[in-house]
Amino acid sequence: MSFEALEAGKLQVSVVKTMCHHIDGIAIGSTVQSLASHNVFDLLKKSDSPWNVNRLADQVGARKGYFHIAFRLLAHQGFVRLSGDVDCGRQEVTLTDDGVAWLPLVDYYNQIQRLSGIASDLPNLIQARNGFHPSKLFFPRLPNDVEGSLLHERVALHLYGALVAVIMKELYINGTLAFLACNVGKFLPFNNLASEPAVAKFMADVLEKHGWGLTDSHGFALTVSGAAAAALTPQYFYPVSYLPTFENVPEILFGTVHKDEANDSTTVELHLDRDLDITFSGIIFQRNCKKPFLDLVLPIFNREPLHEQPESVVDTGSGDGTLLVELFRAIRDQTLRGRFLETYPLTMVGAEYTKVARAFTKAALERTGIPNKTIFGDIGDPSGLSKRLIDNGIDPTNALHVSKSVIHDRKYKKPERVERLHAWQSLSKAPFALPDGSLIRPRDMECNLIELFEDWIPLTRKHGMVVIEAHTVAPELVASHVGQNIVTCLDATHGYSNQYLVESEVFTRVADCAGYRRLAYQELGGKLGGLPILTLSHFIPQIP
Repeated sequence: MSFEALEAGKLQVSVVKTMCHHIDGIAIGSTVQSLASHNVFDLLKKSDSPWNVNRLADQVGARKGYFHIAFRLLAHQGFVRLSGDVDCGRQEVTLTDDGVAWLPLVDYYNQIQRLSGIASDLPNLIQARNGFHPSKLFFPRLPNDVEGSLLHERVALHLYGALVAVIMKELYINGTLAFLACNVGKFLPFNNLASEPAVAKFMADVLEKHGWGLTDSHGFALTVSGAAAAALTPQYFYPVSYLPTFENVPEILFGTVHKDEANDSTTVELHLDRDLDITFSGIIFQRNCKKPFLDLVLPIFNREPLHEQPESVVDTGSGDGTLLVELFRAIRDQTLRGRFLETYPLTMVGAEYTKVARAFTKAALERTGIPNKTIFGDIGDPSGLSKRLIDNGIDPTNALHVSKSVIHDRKYKKPERVERLHAWQSLSKAPFALPDGSLIRPRDMECNLIELFEDWIPLTRKHGMVVIEAHTVAPELVASHVGQNIVTCLDATHGYSNQYLVESEVFTRVADCAGYRRLAYQELGGKLGGLPILTLSHFIPQIP
């Protein structure tokens, strides 16, 4: 390896570490502030023995499901240690040595609410020309000795997380970041960053404090580190899309929850920026999932005889339509079926729960001239999906069913098979919460997931289902790789918005119990402690 390559590698690691700490800060900031305001850390510090999590929730008036999730996030960061069994109500929490060292810094998180408010306002402030008040902007008060203490530096990055993420996201989307990254060291006038000079200078100063930018009288320029960060900026899209959820954490943990239910009407989702979330999902598919997904699926469309191939592809949770568009193009250009599409046409079906996502899917498919249908679809209701497909002239049993990161986004239903529930020994160590904040036991969640897989069997007997799914991993693995992963954010966004990530081994086990076998399997993206956080599986029912 050349010296230049070695230095580039070090730079990449440093930038990734900074970004991961930013994202961790977005994930835990409001949680820390909320727990501190209810004296949770004081109770932990004063106790000579671990606290039972349920008993502590009662002590401070927290909702148990979300309270368990909050402590899992802190365990991911290495600040607390969890032990015992969630299933039996015996999970306990205690501070780690790192947590004890971190406690004196907790007061700095009291700034999170104001900082998050500025971050949320920035997209509007960037466009504002009148009525702007510079007093709205402020830089966070940081711990002393930020450069001399890794823990102090980490907290400082937590505090800056939302500001940097939104600034980078905005500059990325409007194309400014791409120009700056292609012209490292070249100064761009401040008015290219924002209409209001004070906002532009604030954005530039924030990035300069991170070593990602330079400012002078001519304007703003990216450094080499800033250019490296620019290439990775879409990683910020996901946490930024959930800023509304994070801002509502005090209410989620201790208040009255009014979780919006997105449906087929014009209901506006309040807990996230769905457009940005959909955009992020499409980028992740292109970067991490596209090649392995196509490698797995395309052989299906090379099989003979052609009349036994799927008549359609149904993507439940189709998002921005990227998966369907890329798959159709690849089938058309690279497979046997592609040479006979006039004789054996292939319809791409986007099934989506939200109106926003259906509009994205429809636009993508229509724009590319792909034979398609776009319908309402709920991953948790395969029977209802089957009826809608039939109403639209699609045979649900002669389709290849695919999905990406939506199985965990189903509504929870209480398991119906009581005898299984009583006998089931859960593997998952993750807590789950209902929208009212009550705790769902891991065994209940696993049995619910088994029943979901069982409900999909009638639709997938012939061609199976291809599933891309995200997973959680044990807190001790996340904590041992702090600054190298965003699992804390994944668990925070999913946990606080009532989505249900399980470990990869749990996912495999419940699918097997439901009567599926894997025809193919791949692990996508990075691992933690040898365990994947994103998997690709082709399941086929074993039941005749």
